[in-house]
Amino acid sequence: MLKKFEVQNFRGFNKSLVFDFQSSNYDFNNHLIRNNLVNTAIIYGKNGSGKTNLGFAILDIVAHLTDTHISRSASPFYLNASNALKEAKFIYDFEFENFTVKYEYTKNNNQKILSEILTINSKILISHKRGESIITHLSGTESLLKTIPDDLNLSALKYIEKNSRLNENSKYARFFKKFMNFVSKMLLFRNVFDAVQYIGLINESINIEEHIIESNKLADFQNFLNQSDINYELIEENTNGKKSIGIVFGERILPFWTVSSTGTKNLLIFYFWWISLQKNEVSFVFIDEFDSAYHYSISEAIVKRLSKLENTQVVLTTHNVTLLNNDLIRPDCAFILENGSIKSLPNLTEKELRQGHNLEKLFKAKAFSNE
Repeated sequence: MLKKFEVQNFRGFNKSLVFDFQSSNYDFNNHLIRNNLVNTAIIYGKNGSGKTNLGFAILDIVAHLTDTHISRSASPFYLNASNALKEAKFIYDFEFENFTVKYEYTKNNNQKILSEILTINSKILISHKRGESIITHLSGTESLLKTIPDDLNLSALKYIEKNSRLNENSKYARFFKKFMNFVSKMLLFRNVFDAVQYIGLINESINIEEHIIESNKLADFQNFLNQSDINYELIEENTNGKKSIGIVFGERILPFWTVSSTGTKNLLIFYFWWISLQKNEVSFVFIDEFDSAYHYSISEAIVKRLSKLENTQVVLTTHNVTLLNNDLIRPDCAFILENGSIKSLPNLTEKELRQGHNLEKLFKAKAFSNE
């Protein structure tokens, strides 16, 4: 699981921002916590506060450690415009079976890695600076060529994973593999005016409607919509050799994507990724503005659905303060992002927050502030 994340000089983050997943001592809604870490987090923030940039920052690791697909084009504005530093810095603390894997690196664009350090339980296992030889203490890398050509934007960690036969009896090699496997299953997705954006998990573009049909999930998707009070009858269509979803209206069949509302289209996108989430194929998911265009009851239902995932760490961003209630979440799972800082509610007030508190009312009364 991701235990802590820190980023500096990336896009909107000028100074260092630290996102700490350590849980507090509450005795309700314990299904939201795993191994004393927040497993389901909801981030609130005003427009422009940096919620989307935070997701891109956390998933930046995917760009150079995996072969998975990134649907969005890389932004030319990688570094913070107000910072004089020439590199962005990222630090991740992961926890696996009480072992802490720390990975820190610097980059000056989406792919160009300048330095990397991997530490497991305070022992430096891999370190590399661009243009220099790799230093590695992983068992099984003794005969590995330690030089990466300077013109290659290649991670030392990925190079070692692809070109070494690591000692399976080494605990450090085992946790290195756990870390790399976790990163390979990280995912971000969001919907912006019908343009689906995602980072991670899959290595090629996929037609969402075709995937649902070919996965034999069309009936289940219809049931999913029906549970959200969208009473569509769906049918498989085939146009020019491409499979698509149709909606039955009496004797007519209309194309799903053309006639559906924005919120219903967003549910299609969510359900597409839900197939992978159900299969435990996702280790960490960041869903940006997850409930955009949803009715509040659908938003709550999706939070409940996601919070039941035992093997996936979930981070959601939203503007919907009705989700700030202790029937659905708990204070240490709710974070506020503002002024370049992100903290959970217990760390934003001197008040002792209890299960009976109305978190939404406190929020609107400005009881929580990063200032």
